[in-house]
Amino acid sequence: MARRFLVTGGAGYVGSHLVRALRARGDRCTVLDNLSTGHREAVPDGVALAEIDLADRAAVDKVLADGPWDGVFHFAALSLVGDSMRDPMGYFAANAGNSGGLIDACIRHDVKKLVFSSTAALFGLPERLPIAEDDRIDPGSPYGESKFMVERML
Repeated sequence: MARRFLVTGGAGYVGSHLVRALRARGDRCTVLDNLSTGHREAVPDGVALAEIDLADRAAVDKVLADGPWDGVFHFAALSLVGDSMRDPMGYFAANAGNSGGLIDACIRHDVKKLVFSSTAALFGLPERLPIAEDDRIDPGSPYGESKFMVERML
């Protein structure tokens, strides 16, 4: 039986490739994306696109209420380190705040599995390569810190 997944940021590069892989194995997907950096053309034919922003908590709640969902893959984020230095509060609101809202909605709608796309920016300038998950976390940018905040929420 096909599983059903919600993919936030599914019109972006990584999210759209995941959607294709899930569909290739027979799963059903809905993409939630505000298209600020994603592209409608990246969403495969036959995949539902909910063109909403994660900041719109009521709209996110409505999408999740249309469950049941087997899981959520969360790729939606602002992701430019330099831009985060100029607008740190925007990055904290978009990445940490909106992710917190998504997590709350998942809990309300009994979504048991959430895969979060984090970043190597958690490690700032790494002490060694390759980076290991247990290396010291020292984000060095609001972008990296905002993603680390989400990891702590989860």
